[in-house]
Amino acid sequence: MKKVWTDMPPKLIADLTRTPVEDLYSAAVAWCERNNLAHQIEVGLEEGGTKMVHSGAVVTFEAMGRWLKGDKKLITLTPDALELLITWDWRWGELPPCDGPRPESMVFSFEPWCMVFVEVVAPAEVRYVIWYSTDGGKQWGSSSPDTKDPPLTSLSILDTNIGNFRQLIAQIQEEGMAANIEIDVKTIMKACVNAYAAIHADPRVLYAGKRRAPRRRMKSGSVSGVKKYQLTIDGARTITKRWETLKNAGSTDITRKGSSKGLHTVEPHYWHVWVNSPRPDEKVIAIREKQRTVKNQVVTYKQYRVRRWRKGDGENGLITRGKGALKTKSRRVVTGVHDL
Repeated sequence: MKKVWTDMPPKLIADLTRTPVEDLYSAAVAWCERNNLAHQIEVGLEEGGTKMVHSGAVVTFEAMGRWLKGDKKLITLTPDALELLITWDWRWGELPPCDGPRPESMVFSFEPWCMVFVEVVAPAEVRYVIWYSTDGGKQWGSSSPDTKDPPLTSLSILDTNIGNFRQLIAQIQEEGMAANIEIDVKTIMKACVNAYAAIHADPRVLYAGKRRAPRRRMKSGSVSGVKKYQLTIDGARTITKRWETLKNAGSTDITRKGSSKGLHTVEPHYWHVWVNSPRPDEKVIAIREKQRTVKNQVVTYKQYRVRRWRKGDGENGLITRGKGALKTKSRRVVTGVHDL
């Protein structure tokens, strides 16, 4: 199957690699003008009327320009692995943190002829571009957001909780005519987010069921150094078994007396905490409503979940937990028949 970048000239690939991220949009517009192409397109809506969307060139420039500056990971999802990943709820909590200078991105590929660029921008938020084909990858259409929105579409845990999925249209050339195809964003992005979370939680899922290690650095079209992987049903089952274990690891009907852990210290760390007032630089991951009674009246207010750095007052910011002496566990060592 041809990839989105298969027919791109080597010079264009080189230009995208060198262009800074903040200049990708202006570079895409300039490229469209040099080639007498529109960087904005008017498309019709099923319910009537039209809207202006970014052209496929602009969207592809933005995504490819970012992907080429990273590890250039290309993940192929097999049909059975794809079907299994879709059956699970969104695994937002297992996406990687975004502490580095550049967000980490991947490109996913699967049938029927779909490719997706995914970039993690927050603990529970991604930016993405979807490419769609109806002829096995010979002609690709790009997901086209409204011109009032950025070329890369955002999706967060808040969007999936309230069912807020952007309506995206791929414009594909079919028999010399442009065809507008509405993309099933929810299904496609659920598979990609869960696959991304699975790979981050345990990279070994990419090697499950393989007899030998794959050739990691290959050339794809005019792009060199592409790291090609395949996520099979064996790899998907490896991580979903763990998810099933975590899902069923709740409290049982047997009541046990809890015991407090002895006094100990832990390193400073990030944690997800509910607050009434997020700080200006904090990203809101989720929102909930709480109630309290004030002067015999029930007051409803909102709380916000944020990712916050936690440290203690001890040396090097160590955090002290528990109380009392640290408890030790003893084990009897059996060495012979007389010890039984």
